[in-house]
Amino acid sequence: MHYIIITDCNGLAATLTDLAGEKDGMTVIVHGNRPIADFQRVLPRGRCAVHRFAALHTMHPLGTERLVVCITRGVAATLKKARAMLPAAPALVVENAAISKAEREALAAMTDVAIIGGAELFRSAALERWKHLELRKRIALMRRCVDPDQPLWILTQHDPDPDAIGSALALTHLLGRSRRNTPIVTLKGVSRSENISMISLLGIKVKTITAAALRRAPQVALVDVQPAFFKRHIGNVRIVIDHHPQTELYDVPYVDIQPGFGATSSIMVEYLDAAGLKVNTRLATALYYAVKTDTLLMGRGVSPEDFRAFGALWPLADHKLISQMERPRLKSREVDVFIRALKYHHIERGALFVPLGRVHKEDLVPRLADFVLQIGDVEFALVWGSFGRVTTFSARALNPHIDAGEIMQRVFGHLGSAGGHAEMARATVASKALAADFGEEGQTRLSVSIRKRVLGAIAAQKRAVLKK
Repeated sequence: MHYIIITDCNGLAATLTDLAGEKDGMTVIVHGNRPIADFQRVLPRGRCAVHRFAALHTMHPLGTERLVVCITRGVAATLKKARAMLPAAPALVVENAAISKAEREALAAMTDVAIIGGAELFRSAALERWKHLELRKRIALMRRCVDPDQPLWILTQHDPDPDAIGSALALTHLLGRSRRNTPIVTLKGVSRSENISMISLLGIKVKTITAAALRRAPQVALVDVQPAFFKRHIGNVRIVIDHHPQTELYDVPYVDIQPGFGATSSIMVEYLDAAGLKVNTRLATALYYAVKTDTLLMGRGVSPEDFRAFGALWPLADHKLISQMERPRLKSREVDVFIRALKYHHIERGALFVPLGRVHKEDLVPRLADFVLQIGDVEFALVWGSFGRVTTFSARALNPHIDAGEIMQRVFGHLGSAGGHAEMARATVASKALAADFGEEGQTRLSVSIRKRVLGAIAAQKRAVLKK
């Protein structure tokens, strides 16, 4: 970053140099007629340049500038001139009593300008303000990427989870669109009991569509998933927002992929906060439940942003509804699958493997992956089952030196969609392709081959860690 401080007080200029880090640049612009020597005398030598206001005309913007305006008179006019020369720079204006009502109204109309108290400049509040200003610019860009006169389909992964559903709701609100012309769609319907309960209790519609219908969509946004997941071309994608690791570059007008976040819904909470949009109980409940489930109650892959989102949403959410979502009843057929997992699990070299055979609901596979971690002292678990013509794998890793997403990609990525986070990941492949690639027909022999390849991938990861 390069900080440009416009001020008429040399003492304040010296103090404001603490804003920048060691690698950041800084320029002090002297406002008014005070001698430049007064500023040079108090500023650290070699730390920053000092110029008159006219010098802004000679600057060549790099797009990394941040403005701080701290003057007693002509704030709005001065900022307007500075922004004419540095149009992309977000600005913080230091509060003072001399700012008139008209100036405040002019400043409020600028989306990437904020007024801040002098003391706040030296706390984390300043960093939050900068982030908000930058997010506002991104939101404006995002909105320009979508045709407001055309329906926008929000596409989630197959069998969407609370994070995908909550993020889709939030994107609809952020873009100021109606539910009618912004359907939430998926290529495979919601099947997990908790998620069915969520959309029922919150009155959310998730429409199951065909690949042919998706190709005819006027415009598409992806949340909590990326185009590479689908292994097919999706036309007219305008927006991609996700927290899973990026595996490819996308030719999409707006892309925001942040794997440091524990949930895509936490990214959406930051957007809503920066946009100054009110979050009603329905949306807050969906987002809170999403962050809670995707981070296993803030116990897995959590960032400071996830904690902030969780804290902001907690008082707004309907916790009675969430309690109902979290406790769906198990049917007898589902209990049978749990019994099968307990009966046929296999532990080898600290890894637990559970072949479920055929299952009547695809969502039972990830549910069992969480459940079996309670068995034995293991550092990795892989559960898989066949549903229709595909086989779904769900992996969980407890050892920080094992990356579940990388293992899924390495073992199954060439056969279908595969990947995820270090702690949890999945793969979905055609059952015929799986048997052909592993060269095994019988379930028992196929299970042995799967265990062998996965254990080999885990061992390779551990060797790579030791070499580092």
